[in-house]
Amino acid sequence: MKKLALSAFLPLLLVLTLHAQKRVVSQATFHQAADVLFQKTIDYLLEHDYFFANADRATGFIQATQFVSIRKALSAKSGEQRTYNFFIRPGEAEHTSTVRLQIQIATKMFGGDIHNKTYHFKDDGISKDQSLYDEVLEGLKGSGYPPAALN
Repeated sequence: MKKLALSAFLPLLLVLTLHAQKRVVSQATFHQAADVLFQKTIDYLLEHDYFFANADRATGFIQATQFVSIRKALSAKSGEQRTYNFFIRPGEAEHTSTVRLQIQIATKMFGGDIHNKTYHFKDDGISKDQSLYDEVLEGLKGSGYPPAALN
């Protein structure tokens, strides 16, 4: 009986594990040369109030941050610090480029009391929230240069 229960449980566990590991789409291909896409990505980020931490045209790397406030009563969270890493590479076809995006989340937490407020950041790691990636990649698509595909 235990073997029967175990054999019924294992496939369910496998399906749930595979579903939980669903891959985030964090890449898009554009009909632009890499150097043009690099500059247009910087323009997009500046227009949307991202803070630049690093940009290196030679490697196609851009790092920008953004703080998003969370205003909930009786919550220890006061916001999220999002770090965006962009990797811009030439595409396989002529005049195409690929943008790979990685988003790291750190939650700003409140501690202490009303008279002695303390804050710290809790590292939540790489985001698996597809909507965060879609927001940025779709924003880049709508910035005046045509995308080839969202991979």
